[in-house]
Amino acid sequence: MFGALRAYRPFFGVMLIVAMLQSCSTIPDTYTAEPIRGKVIDAETKLPLEGVNVLAYWPTYTGSHEHYEGSIEIKEAVTDAKGEYLIPGWGPKKNPNPGWLRKRNAPIMLFFKPWYGPQNYFNGVEKSLSNPEYVGPHLQAEMNGRTVELTLDTSIDDLANSFRHVYGEIHRFVSGDQCEWAFLPKAIAAVDVIWSELDKNRARVAYLTGTLAETLRTHSEFNKHCKINVETFLEQSK
Repeated sequence: MFGALRAYRPFFGVMLIVAMLQSCSTIPDTYTAEPIRGKVIDAETKLPLEGVNVLAYWPTYTGSHEHYEGSIEIKEAVTDAKGEYLIPGWGPKKNPNPGWLRKRNAPIMLFFKPWYGPQNYFNGVEKSLSNPEYVGPHLQAEMNGRTVELTLDTSIDDLANSFRHVYGEIHRFVSGDQCEWAFLPKAIAAVDVIWSELDKNRARVAYLTGTLAETLRTHSEFNKHCKINVETFLEQSK
């Protein structure tokens, strides 16, 4: 029996190599994304919300535990007086990271505004998280053309709870060494406005110790290779 298995060992090796090559061939060389347009309104009054920060990013991950490797693209926008926003299309662009782009992450979107509860949206729901679906070269966001509703925070505690989520989402771009913060001047400034509001009201958010601007300055040594200087970026973000 074991002799028979040894005889088939070369065959299994060839099949494994073929499977790996087929898997690699499904990863596009470049990606192109269509524009994303939408609207944000107050959940109670149904009136348009101006000044909502909209973040869209296309992250790549590796490993079964989804280790974040960086984003292929990061875009931000702010809603106008009609509550409308536009995330420009982009590409074709090569994936600079070792990870793969999953359907549910193409893109991930975040909507937030001071004194409103934030909303996170993934690009649809995969059939199985243990068997991820990888996207092709042409990306279309399911949020395109949709209306998002944000609910007003009625207390400083509500604001603090909302802020914890937003801070964590944006912090990943600030604390790394991939210069991703350089694409988010409006979002970073808005987060620090919320921080100032909480500080003024003597509210404390667990595990958070400072503004994103302070975090950037702390990590400035790791960002010397970025195209824009941290202090210049923060001055332009005001």
